[in-house]
Amino acid sequence: MAELTITEQVYLKMKADIVCGKYEIVKDLPAILELCELFHVGRNTMRHALRLLEEDGLIKQEKGRNARVIFDLNKRENRAMYEEMLYGRLPSIAAVFDTMEYILPTIAQEAINRASDEDIAYLYHMADSLKDKQFHTSSELMNALMEIYSYAFSLLNNVYVSSLFTQMMDFILVAVPDYSLRKNEFQKNMAFIGNMLSVILKAILKKDSKVLKKTIKYLIHTISKKTQSYIQRIIDEEKTTFHPMPFYWYYEKEALYQNVIIDIFMDIHNGVYLKHKELPSLEQLAKKQNVSLRTSRKAIEVLNHYGIVKTVNGIGSYVNYDAFKKDDFLKNPEVKQNLKQFIDALSALQLCIKGFGPAFIKKISEDDLSKLIDVMEHQKRKIITPMVELLFQRNTCLSEIYRVLNKQLVWFMYLNYFYSFDNKENEYYAYYQLLIEHLKAHHMKKVYELLCEMMETSIHFVKQIYLS
Repeated sequence: MAELTITEQVYLKMKADIVCGKYEIVKDLPAILELCELFHVGRNTMRHALRLLEEDGLIKQEKGRNARVIFDLNKRENRAMYEEMLYGRLPSIAAVFDTMEYILPTIAQEAINRASDEDIAYLYHMADSLKDKQFHTSSELMNALMEIYSYAFSLLNNVYVSSLFTQMMDFILVAVPDYSLRKNEFQKNMAFIGNMLSVILKAILKKDSKVLKKTIKYLIHTISKKTQSYIQRIIDEEKTTFHPMPFYWYYEKEALYQNVIIDIFMDIHNGVYLKHKELPSLEQLAKKQNVSLRTSRKAIEVLNHYGIVKTVNGIGSYVNYDAFKKDDFLKNPEVKQNLKQFIDALSALQLCIKGFGPAFIKKISEDDLSKLIDVMEHQKRKIITPMVELLFQRNTCLSEIYRVLNKQLVWFMYLNYFYSFDNKENEYYAYYQLLIEHLKAHHMKKVYELLCEMMETSIHFVKQIYLS
């Protein structure tokens, strides 16, 4: 899937928030500067996104005041827009639920394993208190459940896991607002979720990971069927226009200039920009990355600070990475932060693979397996990327997760300048050769175990550098 522009990302996120009722009808949106800070974008980008929302009839802008929400689900024209949005998201909602069904039980298990007794007690209190609350809509109930999951996943101290869960829930919650119009269905959902929570609470207290994973998987699977069935019921496919809307992970906490840095760094690593050769101008970089001139300038300033690029006034910027000094470079606070991003991203990928790996690896076709072995035997750099990419191709949601997390793995390339990973005496190289042997022998359980072990080895290695 092609990457959305920054404006498109902000527009679609705000559109979903408005439709889901995050911003109430006839109430003002936050001031434009607040929105810019929330989405980490400039005023021009935010103004453009607001114009698109106004063209859709979701908000009204008046001079001298904040934009006002005018979307009302009870209006026929807004109702048609809502149904069109649901219809377009239906295949992707199915993909998101499919992904959650595989990865959330494993992530929850990992979180509980790391939880202290105090954390367990607090989680129990949060879940137990739901029984005494009066929920009037499914939105209220889902938001309460999200708070519990969010707290549990925060125990992993991984920004990507927390962000991913929030984004997936935001995507499927578009189908929730109208549940409140079907009171009988809402009461049934409440009773079902209450029963499941009781089982989950007991599993948490006992740290019974087997029951915990099984119950969460069943809960997600059941809600998935109910949600998709609901969408099919309210949509008249003969009258509703289908505009496909894939799941897109908008990682809000990431500064825009970091994306530019990642893309430049990858181009340097892949030989697009050669050593001592001039980079494109700031204007060209801004146009290529679809960001402001200010953002591209900030990216080049940071790359200068890293020692990857050198800028000469009046001439331009050129690649300068041969000037790296290992000790100085790895002591740079921003470099250390980037290595933390690598650790979090690879850890998130590993958690996903732990969730779906055993099932997906068994299902690799003979044709795909043959191609994979051929690529891994002949690629110059001995990396497991081809296999990881293959596993994340199951659905569009997983592909999007891989796209975002894989971009953060670029920070590992720093270390290629200081350490050899292809040396035959290296532990990683031995693992790599063994992985190919297991693939050839169709020892898929061993393939899964070794893949996780190789990822753990890389995480441990970078952690040692990060903590040094």
